Amino acid sequence: MTLHKKKPLAALCLVLALCVILQPAALAAGTKTFPDVKQGVWYYDYVTNLTSSGVINGLPDGTFNPGGNVTTGEAMKLIILAAGYPAQSATGANWASGYAAFAVKNGFMGSDEAYNYNTAISRLSVAKLAGKALGLVASGAESPFADVSNGYATALYEKQIMVGSLDTGTRLLNPSDSITRAEISAIVWRVQQYKQQTNAKYLTFGGRKFEVMDSVPASTYAASGFSKDANGIMSYAGSGVTVKHGIDVSEFQGNIDWQKVKASGVDFAIIRVGGRYFVSGSIYDDKYFQQNIKGATAAGIDVGVYFFSQATTTAEAAEEADYVIAKLKGYSITGPVVFDWENKSGGGARTDNVDSSVLTQCAVTFSERVTAAGYAPMVYFNCTQGYLKYDLRQLTDYPFWLAQFGVSAPTFYYDFAMWQYGDNGSIDGISGNVDVDIMFVK
Repeated sequence: MTLHKKKPLAALCLVLALCVILQPAALAAGTKTFPDVKQGVWYYDYVTNLTSSGVINGLPDGTFNPGGNVTTGEAMKLIILAAGYPAQSATGANWASGYAAFAVKNGFMGSDEAYNYNTAISRLSVAKLAGKALGLVASGAESPFADVSNGYATALYEKQIMVGSLDTGTRLLNPSDSITRAEISAIVWRVQQYKQQTNAKYLTFGGRKFEVMDSVPASTYAASGFSKDANGIMSYAGSGVTVKHGIDVSEFQGNIDWQKVKASGVDFAIIRVGGRYFVSGSIYDDKYFQQNIKGATAAGIDVGVYFFSQATTTAEAAEEADYVIAKLKGYSITGPVVFDWENKSGGGARTDNVDSSVLTQCAVTFSERVTAAGYAPMVYFNCTQGYLKYDLRQLTDYPFWLAQFGVSAPTFYYDFAMWQYGDNGSIDGISGNVDVDIMFVK
């Protein structure tokens, strides 16, 4: 909707870190702790985070024994699970036999070492196990460690997963030393986080990279299914989806012959009720709202409405919703009530510095109020707003209306219920250009 129309360790012997040196999040009050894991020690957050999520446990006496050595069986289980593999059932008398069999089968460890369940595992063995379990390629670069040259240890260093110790002023891995329970907690947490990051999907927009939000449904529209007819009207042919053709209008279209609009093949119209001014913040009426809603309804066209928002607070969003609800009294609509918040081209609006969290809550407030009044809410945005301004994870209860012009098929990653594909449509019954849309019915 263009303006003229409505228009984001302390030193220790073995330090594991991700590329951005991630640290565990602070723990909530009430999280299980151990008397021998004091807050402030370097491994506190690792141990308590993993304990809270059920990954590691303490000893029967209620302690954690952070300085105790980790056995080969314990290390195999924890690292294999942290790397994203499923739990393994025992294949023999020892509880770790299933993990040993899995490690040998997948080449993570040799059988001579894997089946030494109860022996303390060395740091170098941990490096090999972690590197292979993560699918890393052994590096041929010069070892960063003065006391060992191993491709997997080097690969882990290159990924900033294992950086060793600088306690003596020289980087050491201490390859033959055992691993303590505190140190394996750091390893397990870092391996887990690294695996999650490498499994994550990303998209780019405006030169920026974003992690895909799995909680927001992705678009399933196939680009090959979109086509335009000789009059520039967009259609879509895709499995399980039908479309309706529509327009969105305001006072800028002037007098509209709605019977001709209907005869031209328009199924629905989204009509502006009013808006809020960019600078003063006052609410204004669309002078043609009543004329348009009456004419479209009489012509048998499905009607929805939108409000051009410039809300800077949830109180203003609620005021806008109440304004729309009051204006709709006496009218029956079958389409959505749309929250249409837009940036002013070139800046200079009172909304220029509204941040993502406030804008998102404005959309939620408007939509909740509309829902409570018995109408179906919808949120309108273009790609920039969808990616950079809104937190779409908080808006999944409401359908989206995407604005994207000048493309043969929409490229927005997430799902949407309507697409405004142009602002220069030519429709019989309307003098001049008009915004054109399609609605997807699944």
